[in-house]
Amino acid sequence: MLPLALVGALALCPATRALSSASAPGRMLPAEALPLRPARAEDPTDDAVRRAWEGLPADEQVEVLAWFRAECDRRGGYVRGLSQHVLFSVDAPDGGYPRVGRLPLYDAGRHAPAQPIRRRMLDPKAPEVRRERARMGLDDREGPAARWGYDWAKGQVVRLDEPEEPDHLIELALAGRAPEHDLVVALVVRQLDRGAERSAHRAFGHAYATRTGVAYPGITLYDAWASGEELEMPDVECLGIYHDLYDDWERFVAPVPGGQQRPLYRIIGDRFRRLRRERSVAEALGRVYLAAEPGLDPSLEGNADRLHLFWERIASDPARAREFLPELDEKPWKSWWEQLDELRKDPDISGRAAGRRMALRADAAAVRGRLVWVLQQWGAL
Repeated sequence: MLPLALVGALALCPATRALSSASAPGRMLPAEALPLRPARAEDPTDDAVRRAWEGLPADEQVEVLAWFRAECDRRGGYVRGLSQHVLFSVDAPDGGYPRVGRLPLYDAGRHAPAQPIRRRMLDPKAPEVRRERARMGLDDREGPAARWGYDWAKGQVVRLDEPEEPDHLIELALAGRAPEHDLVVALVVRQLDRGAERSAHRAFGHAYATRTGVAYPGITLYDAWASGEELEMPDVECLGIYHDLYDDWERFVAPVPGGQQRPLYRIIGDRFRRLRRERSVAEALGRVYLAAEPGLDPSLEGNADRLHLFWERIASDPARAREFLPELDEKPWKSWWEQLDELRKDPDISGRAAGRRMALRADAAAVRGRLVWVLQQWGAL
């Protein structure tokens, strides 16, 4: 963890603070102390940057990171402006944002007393967990996994891991993401959550489990259902969702007979589609807010351009976005996307949306370039 004197909990380190914090023993920040070297023409590979970073002593890594963050602040840019707009418009909770908690498990004795197969949570590092995450496509393939997220069940921003871990900040920079990028995305998602499906998010926020009771840490029922992969559908989890959402303990009883399984799955599936629409569009808009072409929920893949049109329509202001989000029933949901298509016909909005994408791409390259430049000036690269 970096000293708080050098980097704040929200990854905002103004240049003046970074420079004044460099009076500790060791090198001063080269912005004041060292002659600037001309940037090299060649673009080093990610592996070359990692080797240069890993070759630095820990105290120099602290100073290099502080200088990099000061450069991000000093040079600003389009993404920096968007990020500051969000960060300065919210107040962090007292004590900071909480760490994500352990996923709840459905109680087999309560929801399926006739077949009370106790749930057993695997170790998070177990190979079975890694294989299941890979099968469901849950790991971010476009760079380091986000260490900030939004808990839809509780309606709050959470830390998924240690966001200030130095190696992670380097990986973010290599992916073109500033230190505060993932926190900003989570805060935008929070502003887009209308709370309409909170009870359903809580139900689908339980841990995914198999019929034998093996439960997977970090994999929710929502994750499993959204993956599109073949799943086990234990009575415990299916009835747990149904009981939580409808408080009906008589229509379906475990063991659920074959003739009743399809109606039960249809009821649960209909509710899942609603909450997936709410969550997927909010998370997609959160990602598109700071990135030109981010990975989206598979159900929305290929829609980034439409979402940039949405942001341009409201001047990229998350505080205005909620009132323009779609209703969750199928007909208004489809109509909303058709209305976004109509915005393509407006030369002003479509032109600004294209410029927005270009600016985001350029800023992502600039973030990586700043890290490379700082390491070159330090003499590490």
